[in-house]
Amino acid sequence: MSNDALTWPLERLGELLAALAPTPSDAPPMQVPEAVDEPLDHWITQHAQVLGAVTFRENMRHYALEPTLSVAGRMVVWIRDSSRFVGVVEGTRKEVRLLTPDQRIVTLSMEETIELLTSAFESPVSPAIEQALTDANVPPKRRERVRRTLLEQRASHRTVCIGWRLEPDFSESYVKDVRNAGLLRDAGGFALAYVAQFALQLLAWVVVASFALGGLPSGPVTVAWILLLASAIFLQVTCSWWQGLIAIRLGVVLKQRLLAGALRVDEQVIRSDGESRLLGRVLEANVVEQAIVNGAFVIVIGFIELGFAAWVLARGASGGWLAAALAVWMAAYVVINYLWYRRRRAATESRIEMTHDLVEKMIGHRTQIAQDGLHRAADEADRHFAGYYTLARRTDRWSTAVEVMSSHAWTLFALLILAPFIVVGTNDPVSLAIAVGGIILVERAMQKLASAVWQIVDGAIAAKQVWPILRFAAKRELPGIADAPATSGETLLEARDVLFRYAPGYEPIVRRWSLSIAAADRILLEGSSGSGKSTLASVVGGLRRAESGMMLLRGLDLQTLGELRWRKSVVIAPQFHENHIFSESFAFNLLMGKRWPPWTEDMDAAQQVCEELGLSELIQKMPGGIFQMVGDTGWQLSHGERSRVFIARALLQQPDVLVLDESFAALDPDNFERALECVLRRPIALVLIAHV
Repeated sequence: MSNDALTWPLERLGELLAALAPTPSDAPPMQVPEAVDEPLDHWITQHAQVLGAVTFRENMRHYALEPTLSVAGRMVVWIRDSSRFVGVVEGTRKEVRLLTPDQRIVTLSMEETIELLTSAFESPVSPAIEQALTDANVPPKRRERVRRTLLEQRASHRTVCIGWRLEPDFSESYVKDVRNAGLLRDAGGFALAYVAQFALQLLAWVVVASFALGGLPSGPVTVAWILLLASAIFLQVTCSWWQGLIAIRLGVVLKQRLLAGALRVDEQVIRSDGESRLLGRVLEANVVEQAIVNGAFVIVIGFIELGFAAWVLARGASGGWLAAALAVWMAAYVVINYLWYRRRRAATESRIEMTHDLVEKMIGHRTQIAQDGLHRAADEADRHFAGYYTLARRTDRWSTAVEVMSSHAWTLFALLILAPFIVVGTNDPVSLAIAVGGIILVERAMQKLASAVWQIVDGAIAAKQVWPILRFAAKRELPGIADAPATSGETLLEARDVLFRYAPGYEPIVRRWSLSIAAADRILLEGSSGSGKSTLASVVGGLRRAESGMMLLRGLDLQTLGELRWRKSVVIAPQFHENHIFSESFAFNLLMGKRWPPWTEDMDAAQQVCEELGLSELIQKMPGGIFQMVGDTGWQLSHGERSRVFIARALLQQPDVLVLDESFAALDPDNFERALECVLRRPIALVLIAHV
């Protein structure tokens, strides 16, 4: 097939995204950009959000094409130096499946796919390489191999393609995620297969009983028994295969939602919980997965067997008495398990709180001893342990009750009900045998339920701890609205009667605050320590949500505009203790708020800002230049150098409104003047926070 038959033109890019979206969508297509340039990245991100997906951009260098494509899922790939796109459906080590413009899926080898993606790059340089091969008299047998080697060497570190992976954004309900993963269909198939398997096993034993008690011919009975058992074994293997498939898919859905929730957790939750509680929530996530994947299957199997057992009991010697007794027993069993769950949950919460308290005290151990003394430091730990010990003892008592009801207690209870029918002798031996068989089936099902209930209870308790993370998975970021360049005098940000407090019942930190910021405004905000300047900055930047009042950016509130677009337009350089230099390259620390890997124009802008801020001399001293590793394990930066990096990082995001929270405090007079001129030189609205 020709390249045009395999690739999509720019004007059909919206159709390609809709076809590759993880879930079907009725959203109308957005207008495609007129040219392939920087706004394309934002357009693809916006359109993917409309389609219920999130995008992950990858700069695909020539040497990394094969490893990237071999693990590719749904991906839109732009062939650089052209206006053509490729729709990747799935990739393996040897081949790649592509979606063609005529809505067909074709399979190409890995070599053919790489040739398709690099053809636009190779066309300009191929004549020079062919001429070099001719001048060197390369034999025809080796010519193609040498040509490919020269091309790879010439383009090994060049970005020849840009890809956008499409993943579900998990903002829909859990039921929809489960349905999209095919789990409801698989669960229905598993349940039907298990019902059929159990029914065949019962029928096999009915045939044997009919032979033993009814005198049927041995030959046909033996053949029927063997066929029934063989069919049951086949269904049992099918159930095991289905169970494994469901476990894998369910685990994938759960982990994806956990990851999505962890990436969308509000900053305020992270600040309030601290590392100890967050660590506890992460550790409990594994318990949730094991409980849901393992316990759910056993619960389903147990209730299927209970249903068969109730049907057998109803046809036994006692008529419906044993079936009614089973209903009463199960009702009591549910109540006992619920009461046990509540006490076990209280004990678990006490244990997690003890872990949180232990971690916090380990971090501040010396400070605690200095303030409280060694004896008082141990008193609080003893009180925590005493409370946990009391809860654990109550939980153990209820655990014993659950174990008793899950074991032979049911058999004793059922035999007491069946005893009058045995003593009176009004029933024939067959009906008595059926009743006893039903009792044994119930005990077998109860033993399975007992193991599952432990897992389900542990999973439910762990889920409560994990829920604060899981609920953020449904936090969908609305597609942003493209910004037009700000004009002089235009009102960018307007706030009216904004009120913020850290928690209900606390005193407001920001009270009835109003402000209007126009394009190119210069605002100085001064105040004493603890007056709420930094809190106000975080509210303006969308990092914290106001309790009441109105905040508009270009006439739209944060919910309408979207957090990503708001934070792109209003950028904050926080105070030194809330800003960080990461153990990465100097360039990464500069451009992490823009995009990474960077484009050529990004690196040019970073070099320009560094020169204006006086960081060029620092870069020249570094052995690796702008790509020198910095941070805790790399090149050490001074306090003033870090402050200028934070300013450069904010400026490179090209915001409409820039908030600098005491960013100049650590600079000497010369660097202060240089940094201030660098900031004022740019046509942006500036809010400068200073301490008085």
